[in-house]
Amino acid sequence: NRDVCNTCKDPGTFICCEACPRSFHFECTDPPLEFRKVPLGSWYCKPCRYKKNTPRVREGLFQSLMKKILRTNPEDYILPIDIREYFE
Repeated sequence: NRDVCNTCKDPGTFICCEACPRSFHFECTDPPLEFRKVPLGSWYCKPCRYKKNTPRVREGLFQSLMKKILRTNPEDYILPIDIREYFE
């Protein structure tokens, strides 16, 4: 598995996906996990859980958005510098 968190890209103590090389800090998983309450058995990240158990998503206006939410791991997000500086 990777030596940095897939979400925030920092080193630390991780929970590792059993199906891919992704690693996560416990608080960077979705939903966040407590270090002392690690789930028993295998743990899978969102994309791997999605591949294993692809849920049915009803047809509709937000279908593509729902699919993306269900199969995407959380990521750090920061606004582009020009937007941040505009509001200072």
